[in-house]
Order: sequence, then structure tokens, then C-alpha cells
Amino acid sequence: MDGVDNNNYVSGAVAMQPSIDSIQEFEVQTNTFTAEYGRNSGAIVNLVTRSGTNDLHGSLFEFLRNNALDARNFFDPAGFATPELRLNQFGATLGGPIKKDHTFFFMNYEGFRRIAGITLITNVPTLAERRGIFTNANGQQVTVPVNAVSAQLFNLWPQPNLANSLGNYVSSPNLTQDTDQGLIKIDHRFDNSDTLSARYSQSRSNTAYPFTPGQSSTSVPGFGTILTGSNELLSLSYTKLFGPHALNEARFGFNRTHELSVNQQGPQAATYGINTGYSAGAPMSVGNIPFITLSGGLVSAGSAVSNLGGSDNNPSGSTINTFQYVDQFSYTSGRHSWKFGTDIRRLQLNRIYDLAFSGELVFDGSQNPQGISNALVDFAEGLPASSLQFVGNSERGLRTSSFDFFAQDTFKFRPNLIINYGLRYELNTVLKDVNNLLSTFFPQNFKTYLAPTASQTDLNALEQAGIVTQSQVPGIYNGDHLNFAPRIGIAYSLGQTYHTVFRIGYGIFYDTIIGNIPGNVALNPPYLPDYYNSAPFIGWPQAFGPTAFPVLTIVSQNFSTPYAQDYNFNIQQELPWNMVLQGGYVGTHGTHLPRFVDTDQAYTTQAQLNTLTPSLTQRLQLIGVPPPVIPILESNIGALPGIVRNQYFGYPKILTGETPVNSHYDSLQASLTKQLTHGLSFQLNYTFSKSIDEASDFYGSGANGTTVLPQNNFNILEGERGLSDFDIRHRFSGSFVWQIPVKQWLSAAPAALANGWELAGILTLQTGQPFSVLTGLNNSRTGEGNDRPNVISNPNTGPHTLQQWFNTAAFVQNPILSFGNSGRNIVTGPGFHDFDFSVIKNTRFGERANLQFRAEFFNIFNHPNFALPSNVESAANFGALYETPDVAQNN
Repeated sequence: MDGVDNNNYVSGAVAMQPSIDSIQEFEVQTNTFTAEYGRNSGAIVNLVTRSGTNDLHGSLFEFLRNNALDARNFFDPAGFATPELRLNQFGATLGGPIKKDHTFFFMNYEGFRRIAGITLITNVPTLAERRGIFTNANGQQVTVPVNAVSAQLFNLWPQPNLANSLGNYVSSPNLTQDTDQGLIKIDHRFDNSDTLSARYSQSRSNTAYPFTPGQSSTSVPGFGTILTGSNELLSLSYTKLFGPHALNEARFGFNRTHELSVNQQGPQAATYGINTGYSAGAPMSVGNIPFITLSGGLVSAGSAVSNLGGSDNNPSGSTINTFQYVDQFSYTSGRHSWKFGTDIRRLQLNRIYDLAFSGELVFDGSQNPQGISNALVDFAEGLPASSLQFVGNSERGLRTSSFDFFAQDTFKFRPNLIINYGLRYELNTVLKDVNNLLSTFFPQNFKTYLAPTASQTDLNALEQAGIVTQSQVPGIYNGDHLNFAPRIGIAYSLGQTYHTVFRIGYGIFYDTIIGNIPGNVALNPPYLPDYYNSAPFIGWPQAFGPTAFPVLTIVSQNFSTPYAQDYNFNIQQELPWNMVLQGGYVGTHGTHLPRFVDTDQAYTTQAQLNTLTPSLTQRLQLIGVPPPVIPILESNIGALPGIVRNQYFGYPKILTGETPVNSHYDSLQASLTKQLTHGLSFQLNYTFSKSIDEASDFYGSGANGTTVLPQNNFNILEGERGLSDFDIRHRFSGSFVWQIPVKQWLSAAPAALANGWELAGILTLQTGQPFSVLTGLNNSRTGEGNDRPNVISNPNTGPHTLQQWFNTAAFVQNPILSFGNSGRNIVTGPGFHDFDFSVIKNTRFGERANLQFRAEFFNIFNHPNFALPSNVESAANFGALYETPDVAQNN
């Protein structure tokens, strides 16, 4: 924004979203842009804020929406009231002179207030299940003893209030959101050669979510999240002309973004007899009950029973300070336009890491009491499969710097042939903590445990083998120093009028990953140990406690800078009636893209187990398994605890940020644009594309946010290669603005009533996104929880109904100790159709004032758009469409 960095290096989103009324102009660059731009392999948005002039000018606006005209959600039960919606967006601008012809000001304010009911249908335990009455796989009724702690926790789920195949409970509590932002800009012109510009902007926001958002979600009220945020952005720019051929622009920028996410105060763990180490009412809600996940096994209706508790990703937060200096020099000589520049940035990333301080418990149906594989049965008897809790100080002060340089030339070889070529170099220093509180794991430093002991207690004193701290090594990973990015673009015009233009371009673009994968090395012992326990060592009420089995999160020593090669070719043809037709090919090839993998995945074959040191027998002795039981376990790999089947004994998981992923995107794109003439303008766009990769983000979340790690972490490139999560094969969009000539049609009508009418609309049509099918079980026995089933026929044959979107009979469970043969993202979800429409009336008051009234209709034809269907094979609603993304409410 105004040439200064406006990014959040934790979320990857924009740091401050400016008010539309404060924007003078913007530019979106999506492919093969010049060497001047970098630090990102995706699109770049440049915008310039408005400035004052010699005339005083300003504006006021108010935008109002409520549920009075809203349609009901497609899945709202009969008789269910339309969820509440009250939205107010308002603001003002003012600009003018401070000293005529020399100094000008511009200021802007915008406020946003929203109250929105969020409808969720989920499952809660039935009255029978709360008493321990369940049904086994044979349809027989079985009664299990209910643990005393579980009996109390059952009361935290509300009672069923719905008879629905999609769920037995529905609620619509309100989300509240308040945001304020402002901007002030001063421009001063010393003379015709020297100008100075200064801008300061600020925003504040507060959002209360009634449910726990994100992957670690709870679908019943009472476990919400409070998110607060703020941003300050300062830019100073000095421009100097050196005659008619040379220009220098120097810019300084400072960007501060602060975010804090905490769970709302909820039921306290101590009240329910759960010992998490925190007292009731502890700061930042860490005294709440643990986050309780129930997944796998049979469920009585709909999808699995809702999780319980606040998010295990809270509390979390960050304060990011970015200092930036940019200097660019431009020089024109004959047919050459040279440009040279540097961009230097210093990043201070102070984070509170999102960790399970309140604890996390997983019930997955693996404990099989009474012979029933059901997560809720395990919960009723108080038998979790695993527990996780972090202890200690999760605040870190991360620091890194970047040094970017570029040189480019725009060469007008002929009047109809222009060549732009350049080279960019980017250097990012290795991330460090100001207090040396980072640590990682070096496999070459790992020392195995050879001395067997008789009890788990003895394991607590064992050293953390292979752990290396920041102060012991030059860097926690090896940085790249050869990030050279060449760029070239050619434009050739045909004919004497140059109405036909051919363009071709190629470039290498490096990405910058600062706040996520490298920063996660803050989560390791000895500075931030975690307590990871698995059955049979845990249960109510002492589900948490010290353990010798910490989960590690590290960065590969050979972590590479991701980059993409972008290339395109297009033809642009000018047509009559002020229209332009454009078509071409756009492609991208990504290399060294990041993702998390578990480099310590549990072994599942006898050949792998034979390579373990210490041996399997020694490991079973170390964790305290009685000698008579050891031969029984050794003869049944599937019954062996995962903690004895890892390569690096003592670490149940080593989540490693690596860069093994490749991607390929190919597309044919066409557009037809008509400039505003005779009161009409429009743009039509069509894209036919295909995108393939092994992971679409570094968490491997999937389009439905259900997967974190690969099915088989030892076979990423082949096992995970498939359609990208964002692959959309066909997409069409169109927009128009029509200034209706009412006065011509109704000449007798008063001008104030007949003039100034406009109609506008935006149409979007696209095919669905792909997704993977999961079993919801752990038949592979890796403990990763991402098993895919075997596929025996084409799942995309339909029937494409609400109850069954895809062919669910195409999948069968993978056998024990094997991985499913179904690929990643082989099923395609429903498409998206939307038409937004506006009626606009402008009324002029003299030469200087205008009043505009707008009536906007989102999805005017009320076409239902569905989210991806249930993709878990063990869920009762497997294959069904069960929710709609509320696009309009979030516009």
C-alpha cells in the first residue's frame, strides 16, 4: 500500500484492508511481472491511497443489511427462525489543501458492526448414550459402565432438539464483530522536482465467535473464541526528479500487526476433577476443560458427535513489526528505460504459539471396551487413546532480515516490439530467537536408548536425544543464498494500427515463508516440552502429566526456498465498439513447495521392525510391558503401541517442515471487455484449467480442512500426488454496469427522478473442488489418523443428490496394517453458481454534490450452493451434503 509492505507474516493475509473510499487506484499482477516485484510466487496487489487537492472534497456513506429480506439457510429445519443478521458499514472521507499548490491532506474513517447468527447442525449424545446404552456392530444393545468424570462432562452437551439424518441438534448463536479504521495522508510539493508524502493508518477489531472456529472445532455453543486485532501502517516517500530522464524514489515503511485469540471462559477442568495443572479461572482461559476430540467408530446418527471444549489452538497471538526501506532509480536513455532498486526489510515476529495448554484428549474408538469400536463408548468409560499438553512459556521473539536487489530494462526495439528483461536477487536470513529459545532435532545426533528399565517412571529421566538448541549451531536450518530470479517479457503488435498484440513472458519467483514452518521450532524441548501420553497409561482424572515421549516440530536442515516458474502467452485483439478480446495460455510450475510430514511415522511391516535399535523386545521392556505379554504383542504388529514402532524411539511424532512438493498449473484463459460507451460496460471471463500437486498448503489441510499429514509419510511424491485442493476445471465470471436512459424513455418525467439510474451485476459459475475420502479409522496403525479407503469403482458417477453426492459404494475400508489405494482428491464436490445484482440511483445537487442510493441483492435467485459433502467413511452421513457456505453474509 503506497509502496510499503502490507502483509501479515503469520496468517499470510493482508495486514490492513483499506477502505474502498480511500483508494485512488490499484493494480493486480498475476503472472510474469517485472523484476521490480518479488518475495511472492503468487499475485501481487499494488494500491495507491487518495491525496488531497486544491479543492475541498469529501464523502459520507452508510451500508445496512439485516435479516428482514434474507432467505433461510437451505438446511434450516422447518419452523426454525431465520438467523439474526444486523450489519452496518459506515464511513467518511475529507481532503483538501493546507497550502495551495504545495501541501494537501486527505483523511478517511470507516466503521463496521456485525451481529450474525451462525447455524450449525451437529450430533450430541442421546439420552441412552449418556446412560451408557449403545448398539454394537451386530445391532445388539450393550450397556457399559459410565465413568464418574465422563458422567459430569456428558452434561456439557445440550440435549438433542432435532430429528434429522444430518444431526440431532441445531443452534444459531450470534457472532459479533466490531472494526474501526482510519487514515491520514499529507502530501507536500517543494517544487516541480521534489515531493514528499507521509501516510499513517490504523485499525482495531474485536470478534467473538460463538463456536470454536477452524479445524479444531466444537459445534455446540459455550466454547467460543475471542479474537482481537490491531494494525498500524506508516509510510514516508520522497521523490526526486533529476531532469527529464532520471527519477529517484526513496520509501520508508513501518507495519505493526497485533493479534490475540483466546477461548472464552468456559467450564473449568478443576470443577470436573480433571488435573491439567491449572486452577479454575486461570488467565487466558487455560483453566478450561481440555479440548476433547471424538472420532472413529460407529455413531448413532449423522456425523460424529461434536467435539467438546475450547480450541486447542488457543491462546495464541502475535505482534509483528516490519521495518522497510526501498530505493528505486529510473533512467531513460534513447530506446531504453532502466530501473534499479533495493528493498531491505527487518522483521520482528513476537509470538504466543497456539498450543494445547488446557490439554487435548483423543477418543477414537480404539480401546474397544465391551467389543464396541466407538469413540463415544471410549469416552463414556474414560479411556482416551492419547493426550497432549504443552507446558512452559510459549512466547518467542523471532527475528529475520531480507535483502532484495533488482535491475531491469524496457527496450523499445521497434515501435511495435517491446522487450522487458531483468534480474532479481533475494536473500532471507535464517530465523533466530532473540533469547536463543529455539531448538530442533538433528537425526545424526540421535542416540538410542539401550539400557532397558522396568517402569515408565524411569523413562522420565532419559535425555532428549538428538535435540539441538539455537546457540549450539549456526542456524536451525540451512538458508539459501542463490535465489536469482530472471524475468523476460515481449510484446509485439501487428499491423499499422497495432490492433493485435502478442505477449509472451517467463519468470522465476521465490516465495518467503517466515512466520509458520520455520517458526514452529519454538515448540520443542527443552524450552517448551509437551506431555504426550497414549493408552494404556492415561485415563480420568490424571490424563496429563510428565512423559518421556514428546512430540517434536522441526524444520528440515535442507529446507529450501520455494519458487515457481511462471510462463504465459496471449493474444489481444481490439474490436469495434470499444471492445477488447484476449485469449491465451498461463502456466506455473512450483518447486520445493513446503509441507509438514511425520518423519518418525510408526513402522507397519515386520521388515521395518527388524531394523529398530533398540530392538522391539527392549522397547517393550522400556515402557513397562510385563514379560509374559511381550511375545504376544510381538506376534501381532497391529496390537503394538505406536510408541515402540518409531524409528527414533522416545518421540511418537517428529513433525518436520520439508520442501518436497511440486506443482503444475496449466490453463487456457479468455476475456472480452467493453469499455463504458453509450452507458454500458461489461467484462466476460472464462478459464479452463488443471492444477496438480502433492500438497496445496504446508499443513496439507485439504479443501474440506480434514487432513493434516499424508496417509503414508514415507511415500509423499507418489502417494499424495493428485488434483490440487483449489483445482477448479471450469470457471466463468461476468460483470456489467448499465446506465439506464430513463429520461430518454420518459421525457416528461422530472430530471431529478429520471436521471442517474444504473443496474449492475456479477455472475459467477464454476465447477466443484476435489476432496479426499478418509476412513475415520486407524487401520494402517500409523496413528496419523489420515487413512484413505480402497477404491473399487468410479466414485464420481453420482447420484449427485443431497443424501448421496457421490458413489459411496466405490469405497471399502483398507485392511489392517495397509494403506488405502484411493488417491488424494479423487472425488469432485458440487459447483458454485451465484448472481449478485444492484440497483443504483444517483441524484445530483448542483455541480459539487451527489447522493447515491444502492439496493444490493446477493445471490438474487437464491440458488443453493453446497459445501463439500461428508468425506469420512465411518460417519453415518457419509457422502451427504449437509451445509452451505454463507457467501452473502460474509460479503
